[in-house]
Amino acid sequence: MRALGIVLQVLAVAGLHNGVGVLPPMGYNTWYDLACTNEMNATSVRAAASLIASTGLLKAGYRYINLDDCFIAEGDAGRDAKGRLVVDEVRFGGEAGLRRLSHELHSRGFLFGVYTDRGTKTCMKRQAASGHEIIDAQTYADWEIDYLKEDSCNAPGDAKSVSRCLAVRSSYKF
Repeated sequence: MRALGIVLQVLAVAGLHNGVGVLPPMGYNTWYDLACTNEMNATSVRAAASLIASTGLLKAGYRYINLDDCFIAEGDAGRDAKGRLVVDEVRFGGEAGLRRLSHELHSRGFLFGVYTDRGTKTCMKRQAASGHEIIDAQTYADWEIDYLKEDSCNAPGDAKSVSRCLAVRSSYKF
């Protein structure tokens, strides 16, 4: 009977041919190259994407181009009067520039990701998700973001914080 159970488990796993989990999410994250330097900008991100494509890494599955910290405007300027995130004008040309970058990366076959923190500030003290989870999720959808990296540099470890994190996930339409 045990052998039959093992065979059924193997058949169940072998029967999943839906493409999910074939490769982990692979790609480029600005933090490991540019951090929060002045070079963390749209020009450098486009150059990294071009290099990934020209070296064959895109075809090998390195599809993600992810902006880490410092793409949002500094301080209180990082949110508008409606509570929406404000993209750094100098680094990325504001929201219009980020949307252009998103469209360009998607047209080249990449997926596009951004970063936040589940606390009130990111690791570099930019505006973060706490208290803004739903509006941020809508903003990311408006920007056609495919991947969200959420850090915990400035997040409380309480159950309320975790439940807000779950609210973000449930607000996405898959």
